[in-house]
Amino acid sequence: MHFQIPKQQWTKMEEYLEGLPQEELGEGMKQSDYLDLMEQILEGYDLSDTVDPNKDLQTYSRLVSVLACLLANGRKEEWKTLFCEMMTKACGVLPEYEGNTMLDFAVKELMFAYRFMKENDINGDWAKMLSSVTTEQYVYPSGEHHNINLYNVAGEALRTTEGLCDSAEYCKECLVLQLAKLDENGMYPDNYPAEQNPVLYDLASRFQLQLIEHFGRAPFDERLRRAGVWSLMTQSATGQIPYGGRSNQYLFNETLLASVLEYEAGKQAEDGNFVLAGRMRRGARLAVESIQEFLNCHSHNRNRYADSKVGCEEYGYYEKYMISAAAFLIGTVLFAREDLPEYPAPCEVGGYVLYTSPKFHQIFAAVCDYSIQIDTDGDPSYDATGLGRIHKIGIPASLGLSVPFSGNPRYHLPQECSPLSAAIGIGWDDGEGGVQYLSDLMGIKHALSIEEEKKDKLKFTVTYTGNVLKNCGGVMESYSLDEGGLRYSAKLLESECKAVYARVPLLVTDGERESRIKQKAGQTNVYLDDCRWRITTNASLIPDEVVTGNRNGVYKIVTLVRLEPKIRLNLSLCRENEEE
Repeated sequence: MHFQIPKQQWTKMEEYLEGLPQEELGEGMKQSDYLDLMEQILEGYDLSDTVDPNKDLQTYSRLVSVLACLLANGRKEEWKTLFCEMMTKACGVLPEYEGNTMLDFAVKELMFAYRFMKENDINGDWAKMLSSVTTEQYVYPSGEHHNINLYNVAGEALRTTEGLCDSAEYCKECLVLQLAKLDENGMYPDNYPAEQNPVLYDLASRFQLQLIEHFGRAPFDERLRRAGVWSLMTQSATGQIPYGGRSNQYLFNETLLASVLEYEAGKQAEDGNFVLAGRMRRGARLAVESIQEFLNCHSHNRNRYADSKVGCEEYGYYEKYMISAAAFLIGTVLFAREDLPEYPAPCEVGGYVLYTSPKFHQIFAAVCDYSIQIDTDGDPSYDATGLGRIHKIGIPASLGLSVPFSGNPRYHLPQECSPLSAAIGIGWDDGEGGVQYLSDLMGIKHALSIEEEKKDKLKFTVTYTGNVLKNCGGVMESYSLDEGGLRYSAKLLESECKAVYARVPLLVTDGERESRIKQKAGQTNVYLDDCRWRITTNASLIPDEVVTGNRNGVYKIVTLVRLEPKIRLNLSLCRENEEE
């Protein structure tokens, strides 16, 4: 099966990667490092009284698989008896989960546990119970049904590999349908349930495909190789996966990225691409290092609230998604090549602008320790259209912006917040007595023009057009990014508007730390610990502020106005003791 590749962009990426610094940075992550992290996460659970497998097999099975992985690697020996009891209990409830998606997720986890610890299945009870599962029990037994099908196919691949069934034909049939979905970058678009292809779902789906490939069920190297490079190139300056859609900003996002990159590092090494493999190993390190501060404050997503629901969807509760961060690290234990040293990752060097296929509608730019991300068609239930991320190496990700703001979020906001659709970007008089903001718009057309792409500077424009625009023929945003930060300007096309606006977020709190905000004419500074977010502008500040929030915390949204059809902002992040 073949798919069309945007040759110009891929050629540019290949040339860029070849031109990155070639010096080794030292050893990569060791298996023991990943096991330490898994153990740290698991120790936050009381395994004797945490989850009832009759009510939540998905969570329970991940606890079992993580414990099995640790035991198989000489950890937590004192919990071996408890593991055997949990494994028996989990396998015993499998018949009760027919027609429940928890089964689709759980079989893979229990098969991991079986693979790690099958010598303890003295009477063959686990094997017998795991063999009794049939594909008809799954809610999503067809490849036409989204990423959940890939989870159960991964479980079937493991059952087949371990000789507990023969699902080879089932896996083959599902994969024919699933692989046809991959876009030109090898990314997996999953609009389940009828949403705009969440970025996390691409990553999670490709991890299942890697497992299926690893256990010998299908050869599709070309797709995964290209998508693996894409994941490396779109990692932010702070080590995060891209934002976009549901299930974002949980800590398991980055442990999943680490597993994906470790797998692809091994494959690149097999092909003789040792330096690229080392860059992927470096990306895996950056990913897991980015979550450590939140583990230390017992959070399962990227904020510091004692209320574990803040920033989370209803399904994203602590018990399930904290252990998921450890469960997705199983891939790193399986795949990590400790003999491969690290080389600088693209997000540490920068000098490029990239764009996804229209199915994911994202633009990325990285240079001089900065990275930014733009969503050209934001999902209103989670994000907003426009500039939604600006990160810098060494600066807290939430101080500038990690994700936009939703006017109708499907995740919990802090109590004091009012929902508001917002990104960093322009608004204008709509001709009907109100203001239309780019961040509110969906189904809008865009065009990207890259004007300058150097190691120390990037310049590009994004032009939006479409019938949804009121009182203007288009909006042109200009971006210039270098060591001084981002210079952003936006203007209206074919418009008689006499005023334009811009919204900028100011962090108030991440749930634990409070920022300090100082404002004066033409300049706003936000301080968090010893770091600063600075906004300078040619516009005037409108006194009214809206207190809203995203997954990371509470923000004030300030509105700026300029009495002409163009507005400018300079945005920068730094430590307070750094020179301007």
